Amino acid sequence: MGPRGDYSCCTFRGSVVALDAYTGKSLWKSYTIAEEPKPFRLNAAGTQMYAPAGVGIWSALTVDVKRRLIYGTTAESKTALSVDTSDAIMAFDLDTGTRRWATQATSNDNWIQGCESEIPGVNCPDPLGPDADFDTPAMLLNMRNGRQIIIAAQKSGQVDVVDPADAGKILWQRNLAQGADVSPGIVLRDRAQPGVVFGMAADDNKAYAAIADPGANNGHVPLGIYALSLVDGHVVWHTPGAPVPSCSWGDHGCTGAQRTAVTLIPGAVFAGSANGHILSYAADDGKVLWDFDTVHSYDAVNGVKAQGGSIEGIATVVVGGTLYVMSGYASYGGGNGDALIAFTVDGK
Repeated sequence: MGPRGDYSCCTFRGSVVALDAYTGKSLWKSYTIAEEPKPFRLNAAGTQMYAPAGVGIWSALTVDVKRRLIYGTTAESKTALSVDTSDAIMAFDLDTGTRRWATQATSNDNWIQGCESEIPGVNCPDPLGPDADFDTPAMLLNMRNGRQIIIAAQKSGQVDVVDPADAGKILWQRNLAQGADVSPGIVLRDRAQPGVVFGMAADDNKAYAAIADPGANNGHVPLGIYALSLVDGHVVWHTPGAPVPSCSWGDHGCTGAQRTAVTLIPGAVFAGSANGHILSYAADDGKVLWDFDTVHSYDAVNGVKAQGGSIEGIATVVVGGTLYVMSGYASYGGGNGDALIAFTVDGK
């Protein structure tokens, strides 16, 4: 069932706010949609609808000190009235919040969760968009050749690179989910999508992305991990995920989706999987260096039992030679847990 028909959808707009770090005083606020929502139409239940609306920012902002800009990546519109800033990389003036430019990666993405049913609610946008919003930050990178770029990825699997020196001009785009096992004409949305979720990693030569490929059919091989050239987006290497089923807890909710941010250290890439495994890949060729199944019961250092499970989200971080992994965040119905696990090379 879609959103309630007696709700006047929608009046919120995504925004960026600058605060004084010492006092908390608001310095400026800038919206992702310049126009305020206005009465748009009545829905079939007779409720007043408003537009434009939506276009939130789901991930961390990026500050470009050199250009005095802030970059943010946006989500979908929440009404049937399309805007040019949904599913976009946007630049705001660091000092005033003024919008400097916006580069839209996917147009007409008007989407509300709960509207995917055969009989959508009366508040649902028609046609319903692909739910291809950005939920990775925009990374400002210095390439090996000295050029700067901005790179970000979408839930659709598309990776977008734009030029910060040329008002966000698109340099290249690469859809990593085109090889997914999805019937022609079928548009997957939300957690059913094989896309890039939470965050990528990059050095001065390559970007590394994990694909949230949730296929659970027996024998399905998830899309896994990709390394892309920053110059033109070609695939330098690709390492598929483990064939389904590969979960030590059993088949219930078992997928090999890698719905996780990627962590990079010199020479190695870390990425978790919804099957509970944490893996390390060689940064130069994608060879699996190390694979550990976290789905165990642990005697935790605070004196309680901890249970490992699926690895999703912003689950890995490396600090001082130690890899920390959050295990147990499960989106697909299996692999619940509550363990924070530390790994070191020497065991200390």
